[in-house]
Amino acid sequence: MNQSITSAHEQLFAIAKATRKLSEQAHNEVTTSVNKQHKKPLLFNDIVKTACLPHLAASKANLVRINKSSIHMPQYLWVLNKISLSISDAQAAASSVVEALVRQTDKFELRVRDVEHDDSLASVNLLLKNASSTQTQVGCHLHMVLNNKCSVLSFMTLQDNRAELTLAKTSQEYGVLINDDTFIHLS
Repeated sequence: MNQSITSAHEQLFAIAKATRKLSEQAHNEVTTSVNKQHKKPLLFNDIVKTACLPHLAASKANLVRINKSSIHMPQYLWVLNKISLSISDAQAAASSVVEALVRQTDKFELRVRDVEHDDSLASVNLLLKNASSTQTQVGCHLHMVLNNKCSVLSFMTLQDNRAELTLAKTSQEYGVLINDDTFIHLS
């Protein structure tokens, strides 16, 4: 009886050890796979696709890598300058809150206002000036650059050259959007 209990304990110990080893091996394989994907070089073509189609999941993942790279960010900014329909440079310090929440160029007007019944939300209204029918069919993107980091707001549905998004005031995008030092590229 004592010997069978000892044998059962040894078997359980061996099973636990084998399970732990398999678990570690599976974890290592997943980690290696993820590391290989991140070590895969980001090609210039990938940077162009990220700038042109920022709403896609692959582009969002690439943008995270671009934001962390001192090599890829200048390339991304160069591409943005080439594909942008309009650029709103950093603004001078605004004299009032209302002025800080309006951006205008010859191609677009952007207004950020509080949502009436919810102080935690802001409404972002975009008006395209002299937009082509192609632009209104495929949507447009605001690439916001602040402190050498980029984030994107995508307006996929436009009606009468207008689009609207609602953002939480606690979101990173809202903070970047209302910052006077933010450069905005419309594509």
